[in-house]
Amino acid sequence: MLFEYDAIRAQAQQTLIDYLDNEIALGITFTRCAVNSSDAGHKEHFSEAKDNATKAAQTVRRFMVLVEDGKIREEIDRRLAELEWIIAAL
Repeated sequence: MLFEYDAIRAQAQQTLIDYLDNEIALGITFTRCAVNSSDAGHKEHFSEAKDNATKAAQTVRRFMVLVEDGKIREEIDRRLAELEWIIAAL
């Protein structure tokens, strides 16, 4: 029974880490969309893309505290800081 619990917990952690990685990747994609929209003069699309990137970053910030492995959490935090820096530069 304990083995099943440990396996399920490990799987949940990996799912969380994958989710956070995907949110960061999505946020970066939204920043690229924002840049492209800005370059094309589409201010509304720029704002939407920047807002979506910000939401992705906020989601990662909210849930990364649930990552148990400190090294993985630090790496997620580093990548999140890069995303937030890019958003701030838009």
